[in-house]
Amino acid sequence: LGQPDEVIRMCKDLLQKLDEPLPTEVSKNVIIQEFIRTKAKLKTFTEEDLLALPYMTDKKKSTAMLILSCAVNAAILCQPYLIPLLSFRSMNLTLDHGVSSLTASCFATYGCWLVNNLISDFEEGFRMGQVATKLMNLRGEEYINSQVFVSVYGLINVWRQPFQACLDMLLEGYEVGMRQGDIHNAFNCIAMYGQMTTCCGSSLREMVECFRLYCKNAIMFNEHVYAHSLVGQLQLALSLIGSSEDAYQTFFKITKNDSEHSCIQKSMESDGGGYINHFRLIPFRNKLFFVLMDGPDEEIKKWYELGQKVDETSTQTIFPRRIHGFFIDGMIGFSFARRDKDERGVWEEVGNSMVSKFQKWKESSEWNFINKVYLLLAERYFLQDDQENAFEHYDLAIKAAADHRFLHEEGLANVAAAKCCLHYDKQKEALIYYANAKDCYQRWGATALVNMIDERCRNL
Repeated sequence: LGQPDEVIRMCKDLLQKLDEPLPTEVSKNVIIQEFIRTKAKLKTFTEEDLLALPYMTDKKKSTAMLILSCAVNAAILCQPYLIPLLSFRSMNLTLDHGVSSLTASCFATYGCWLVNNLISDFEEGFRMGQVATKLMNLRGEEYINSQVFVSVYGLINVWRQPFQACLDMLLEGYEVGMRQGDIHNAFNCIAMYGQMTTCCGSSLREMVECFRLYCKNAIMFNEHVYAHSLVGQLQLALSLIGSSEDAYQTFFKITKNDSEHSCIQKSMESDGGGYINHFRLIPFRNKLFFVLMDGPDEEIKKWYELGQKVDETSTQTIFPRRIHGFFIDGMIGFSFARRDKDERGVWEEVGNSMVSKFQKWKESSEWNFINKVYLLLAERYFLQDDQENAFEHYDLAIKAAADHRFLHEEGLANVAAAKCCLHYDKQKEALIYYANAKDCYQRWGATALVNMIDERCRNL
C-alpha cells in the first residue's frame, strides 16, 4: 500500500504479542551486541548441522519468522538500518527452534551483513549464501524464495564469483517470485539485475528492450518504487545509445529532470522513505554518464557531491551500483586532482581511498576488481607524472577488462590512456587508443560515446 513505515510498526506490535519484542531504540551498539550473540551461537554449528536442522514445529515461532520477513521487506524501502537486527532475530529463532520455509532467507540476509562495508567477512558471508541456496535445494519448492536470489546473487556472490555469473540467477529469482506471488521480491531481483548489467557492461540495446518490458510489468503490478528504478536504468541506456527519448516522459508523463527533482525532494521529507532507494541511484547514474561522456566538469562535481550526501545516509550494504560508483569516484578524484591545483590534495585523497578499497576487494575476487585496480593506479601514476608506470598500468587495465569481459571498462581505460597520451603530446598513440575505445563502445552499443570519440579525433 506504499506505507512501509506503517508495516514496520504493525510488525513490531505483533512480535511483542508473540514474545519476540524488538528494542525500542535500535542503536549501533544494539546491533553489534546482537551480532556478537548470533555469531557466537553459529560457531557451535557446522554446515552439516545447519543443513540437518529439524523442521520448526512451534507455531508462534514460525509466525514470528513470517512477521520478521515482512518487516525486512518493508525496512528495505524505509528503515534499512533495521535489516541486520531482523536478520539476527530470524537466525536465532532458526538455531533454537528449527527450519521454516523462510530460513533460507534469513541465512542469506545474514550473509549480506557479513559482506557489508563494516564487517567485510567475504569468506563467511559466501558460506552463509551457500547454506541458503543448499537449504532451498534440499527442502523443496516450499523453501525456494526469491529474496534468497536477491541476497545471494545480488549482494554476496559478487565477492567470490564473476558479476556475469549472477545475471541469469537474478532473472531466475524474478521468475520464482512471479510464480509464487512474491511480486515485491520478484521486482527486487529485476532492480538488482539492472544494477548488475551496469557493472557487467551488458549490451545496451538488449538492455533497452529488457527494461522496457520490466518497466511495464512493474507499473502493472503497482511496484512503483521499482518502476522508477528501472525507468532510470532504461534512461541511462537510451542516453548512451544516443536516443533522445525521455523514458520518464514515456512511462510517467513527466520529464527526466522534473522526475529526479521531485524524487530528491520527496526523499528528504519525513514520509519519503519509499523514495530513498530510487534517490540513491540518481547521482550514481548521472555521474557515470557524465564521466563516460567526459564532462562537463560542473555536472560531474554536482552529481559527485550529491552522491557523497547519499552515502552519508546509506547503510553499510554494498550494492552493485555502489561498487561501480566507488570506481567512478576514484576516476573523478584523480581527474580533478590533475586539473584543480587548489584542491589537489582533497581530490587525490578521494582517488587514493578508492585504490585502497579496490586493492582489498581484489583479494576476494580478482576477476571483478583487478582491471579497476590497474586503471586507478594508472590514473595515480599519471597524476604523479610517472609516464612509464602510467602507460604500463593503462595497458594492464585494458587487457584485464578484455579478458574478464568488462567491455565498457575496456573502452573507458582506452579513453583514459588516450588522454594521458595527449598530455604528453603523443598524438599518434592517442589515436590508437581512441580507435580501440571506439571499437569497444560500438560493440557495447554506446553510439553517444562513439560520436564523442569521432569528434575528438577530428579535432586532433
